[in-house]
Amino acid sequence: MSDPQHRLLYLSGSSVIDASVDALFDGDEFTVVRREPVPDFETMASVLGAAAESSIVVVDEEDVDTLQTIEVEVETSIDVVVLGDRVCEDERFTYYNVSIDDVRRARQILRLLVQNQGIRQEMRQSSEAVLEESSDEIEFVSLHDSLTGLPNRQSLLDRLDVQLQQQTFDFGCVIVNVDRFKVLNDRFGASAGDLIIVEMAKRLSRIVRQRDVVCRVAGDEFTIICSVTNENQLRQVADRIHTSLTTPIQFDSERQINLRVSLGAVIAAPAHQSPEGMLRDASVALSRAKKRGGNSVEFFDPENHQRDLDHLEIETDLSRGLDLDEFKLAYQPVVSLTDSSVLGFEALLRWTHNIRGPISPGVFIPIAEQSGFIDRLGIFVLVRACKQLKIWTEEFPDRTFFIAINISRRQLLQRSFADRALRIIDEHGVDPTNLHFEITETAVIDSIDVVAQNLKALRTRGVQICIDDFGVGYSSLSSLYRLPVDVLKIDRSFIQRIGVEEDGAKLVQAVIDISRALGLHLVAEGIETAEQAKELLTAGCDVGQGFYYSKGIDADSATEMLRAPRH
Repeated sequence: MSDPQHRLLYLSGSSVIDASVDALFDGDEFTVVRREPVPDFETMASVLGAAAESSIVVVDEEDVDTLQTIEVEVETSIDVVVLGDRVCEDERFTYYNVSIDDVRRARQILRLLVQNQGIRQEMRQSSEAVLEESSDEIEFVSLHDSLTGLPNRQSLLDRLDVQLQQQTFDFGCVIVNVDRFKVLNDRFGASAGDLIIVEMAKRLSRIVRQRDVVCRVAGDEFTIICSVTNENQLRQVADRIHTSLTTPIQFDSERQINLRVSLGAVIAAPAHQSPEGMLRDASVALSRAKKRGGNSVEFFDPENHQRDLDHLEIETDLSRGLDLDEFKLAYQPVVSLTDSSVLGFEALLRWTHNIRGPISPGVFIPIAEQSGFIDRLGIFVLVRACKQLKIWTEEFPDRTFFIAINISRRQLLQRSFADRALRIIDEHGVDPTNLHFEITETAVIDSIDVVAQNLKALRTRGVQICIDDFGVGYSSLSSLYRLPVDVLKIDRSFIQRIGVEEDGAKLVQAVIDISRALGLHLVAEGIETAEQAKELLTAGCDVGQGFYYSKGIDADSATEMLRAPRH
């Protein structure tokens, strides 16, 4: 049915074709291997199913219907010469109508078809070569960075995957990132950004060893796979990288670009089950370097990472805990050192997690401040304190006492803080003079004008302003003079030195003298012994709080304390 080169396939379907076949195929131009007198349906289907794309099918017009009903899969259209005048259409085949009486024209069409198929074959072979070459190029492009020519992130993942599967763990990863890269781009322009990236790629490629691999992962981030066996070796590589990259880059004849770069490094370990896991650990180390001011090298520390994960879990649970009423206020009495009578309470926030149990304020407060959740907690504390103060003032109308609450630095830096706080106070119908707002010294370092504005607005309405933990922060006397402050609270670290260190009492006396000079009231924190209370009273401080008198207690216990007879 076809010649060995699959150039020609001839199906004789009727006596008409048989009568003209010798004339049509006379000579050596075409080869007919076999001719079937009258091929049946199955034969035609079998032949067409095996036909190559360069085949030519010759049929009588009477066989066209049979041909078009044959369901066969062909990759490209097969040329079909119809001996007759019937016009045909089919998505699979390309038809040429040839009058059987015009043998010369029929042979000419067949020659053209054969030539065309030869051209198509050459084009296909050429295309295959081009595709093979293009395929190599596409593969290179897919695995390399277009700007630097270095392996890209996908290549990095592939290489790490191979090395991790070997389980020799004789390598490490260093992630390099430029600090404030956007600032450099904005200052020098996008072209400078490309210059920086290219120069970094060159320097990294020069300083690493031949067996190490430098990859550009994205933007201003590079990752180096280093052949090392321990952290000391990796640290030497990381330090060498940092030194090289922080050498100034000559931008033009007059200007240089000084880079600050942060590096995060990790040694391969059995715990690394995937490239992504290893890169995550290196990224964690990089983030720590950034948080510490950048321009440094940090190594992945599993313990620090677990601590970070715990902090993240706590941060996530803060909102849930507030919604589930897991937060409560404890009230620590502030007493007169002369007769131990209760003058007021400091409201202390406590959190009992439904799974973890009690979580120290020293743990969750810094996390809340960092995440911004301290705003919600601050409002919660103020609302609860105002409600409790309202209850107590109604039960004890003849007594004067206060509730002190702690205000975060973040709250003080909000220009609307005073207005919000006073609105809450007014909504609960409490006297502002019975509220003390405690702030730390560090809270007034930045934006002192904004802080002063909030404090003045509060103090104008009668709220008492207290400097908490005085003596351990960074405030200066000039700052205290500028701020509307009423009370200094002596930090517990000074109180604990009384009777223990020779100069302990002298330090406390110095703070008391400062308070007197500024016309401020004093409260001593952290009183734990009778001796400390006596020394403070002798030195001139007559108000204090601490475990010697009481720890933080719930509202009911505080109410009972207020009901107790006064001495």
